[in-house]
Amino acid sequence: MVALTELSPKKIGWEPYLYLVYLGFMFFQPFFDPSFGLTDWALTFALIAVFLPVYLTNFARGGRDARVGVAVVALLGFVGMFINTGSSCFFIYAACGAPHVVSRPRQAVALMAAIFGLVALAFFLSPLPLPERYWAFFPAALFAPLLGTVNIFEAEKGRANAKLRRAQGEVERLAKVAERERIARDLHDLLGHTLSIITLKSELASKLARTDPARAGTEMAEVAQVSRGALKEVREAVRGYRLRDLSGELGAAKEMLGAAGVHLEYFAQPLTLTPAQEGTLALALREAVTNVVRHAHATRCTVRLTQRGGEARLVVEDDGTGKRAADGTGVTGMRERAQGLGGGLSVSAHGSGTRLELTLPVSKPPLASPARVDREAERPDAPLLRLETS
Repeated sequence: MVALTELSPKKIGWEPYLYLVYLGFMFFQPFFDPSFGLTDWALTFALIAVFLPVYLTNFARGGRDARVGVAVVALLGFVGMFINTGSSCFFIYAACGAPHVVSRPRQAVALMAAIFGLVALAFFLSPLPLPERYWAFFPAALFAPLLGTVNIFEAEKGRANAKLRRAQGEVERLAKVAERERIARDLHDLLGHTLSIITLKSELASKLARTDPARAGTEMAEVAQVSRGALKEVREAVRGYRLRDLSGELGAAKEMLGAAGVHLEYFAQPLTLTPAQEGTLALALREAVTNVVRHAHATRCTVRLTQRGGEARLVVEDDGTGKRAADGTGVTGMRERAQGLGGGLSVSAHGSGTRLELTLPVSKPPLASPARVDREAERPDAPLLRLETS
């Protein structure tokens, strides 16, 4: 059994409740047929009472677990047509639900064909006169195939989006695993030899402590020297992880976007930057590309790194959904780092994607950038002068 709390709008949304409008067909015959009696009214409400929990449970469960529910709703339509002609609406619900309980469009078509076969059987068995029978089955004949076909495409779109989300999650997981393995290899190469030396010298000093204290002291002094050198190397390595250079981040961006199926184009103008500026731009590029992969659902991403006068500018654009959410930790961190160096960050979303622009003041001119190239790179519609594809 599904708890009532699982059928609340917070759990399944308001959309299933909006579709209950089709139950209005159930009241056409009672209001316009004088022969519709109290027994018919009672049976009509009994049909609705059976339908509602089955229908809402289907939305709560979803997937193959809802197949029985679709079958029950179709049977309610078949039985109900002999009680209330408005029961043809149950066939509409069954046809709309069929594409969502199978894994392939062909299976959905087969299931809908079975539902339409049940409609045809009810039509031929109905005791109504032929003209009235046409009107009674008109809603099922019109809306069931129409809305069922629409739901086939919607279900296929939902399955494709689910596959994409799983693929993106797998890309992120593999990227994290690869990064952990790289850090583990680097630390092993960095500290393995050093720690072995410290261990050997410490054991030797321990053995010489009684027989040759002077030499033991010398060994321990060397241990301290080696450990200080190891500490310095570790700090430099950690700083390198945090402040990866721009070329490394561009390579990582190409690899990540390529794995996610996003086409990358970029123009990187040679710039003269301080380590802090390069680290800030590198981290901003990393965060922007991560957001494109996670949230944008884009097919193309453009990266521009240019300088005009005394300002370096990093622009990352995508052609994704263009939905602008509240700034998260990553965007806030980018803005704070840019402002700490006297720059700024702006993020704008529109119907054709999202644009992130980070600017930093720089004192030196570009390394080798003719004025014509500089002007062209700053034009919003300028072609990319250096092209890299994923």
